[in-house]
Amino acid sequence: MVTGFLGGEKPLWFNLYSLLQKKLGTMPPGLSPHLVKHLPHELLTERIERACRRHGVGADLDDDDVAPMTWDHVRALHAGGFSIGAHGVTHAIMTRETRSDAFENIAGSIARVSAETGAQCESFAFPNGNYTEELAKYAIQCGVRTVMTTEPTWADGRFPLWRLPRVQLFGVQDRGTVELKIAVSATGRILMNPDGTGKVYREINRLGRARGHNNIR
Repeated sequence: MVTGFLGGEKPLWFNLYSLLQKKLGTMPPGLSPHLVKHLPHELLTERIERACRRHGVGADLDDDDVAPMTWDHVRALHAGGFSIGAHGVTHAIMTRETRSDAFENIAGSIARVSAETGAQCESFAFPNGNYTEELAKYAIQCGVRTVMTTEPTWADGRFPLWRLPRVQLFGVQDRGTVELKIAVSATGRILMNPDGTGKVYREINRLGRARGHNNIR
C-alpha cells in the first residue's frame, strides 16, 4: 500500500504521466521517459503537475483504475485473509531521495499499515524496485519480515529475505514477452533492475514480441 495515497484526492504521479503522454505524444525534455525515474519525488511531481496544468490534463478520480482505495477496503481485505504490505508513503523511488527522507518514507508506510490493520506489517516492496542494502535492511529493522525488489530471477530457500526477487508480468504483455522474461529469470542471473539496465529490458520486450508473432504464424 502507498499509504499517503489511500483515501486521498490526488492521483499517483504515473497516472498523470500516462495521461499527459497520451495527449502530447512526445514528452518535454524535462519529463522524458528515461529521465523521470531518476528524479527526486518532489521535483518529479512538481514537473508533472505543472505540465498538466499547462496542457489541461487531469485525472478522473471516479475512474476505478485511478481512484485510491480507502482504508476500509484495506481492512476488509485483511479480514478476508490477505497480507497487506507497505510500498512507501508517496511511491518515491527511494534511491533518488535523501537518506533521511527514504528512511522516513519506509518507516512511515510500515507503521501506517500496521496501525490501520491492527497487525504488524510484514512486507515492504520498493517502488520501482530500486533499493540499496542499507535501505532494505532498514525496512527489516522497522518490523517487516520480507523486502521485495524487482530483480527478475528465481529464489530458493537460501535467498535472503531482505531482498526477495520477483518477475514482473503485466496484463499488456503478450505471451512471447512473458515466456522470455521467465526464461531469462530461470538462468539465475540477476539483471539489476531498474538502474542501468533499461536497454536490457527493452531488448527483452522486443525479442518477446517477435517471438510471440512467430508463434502466431
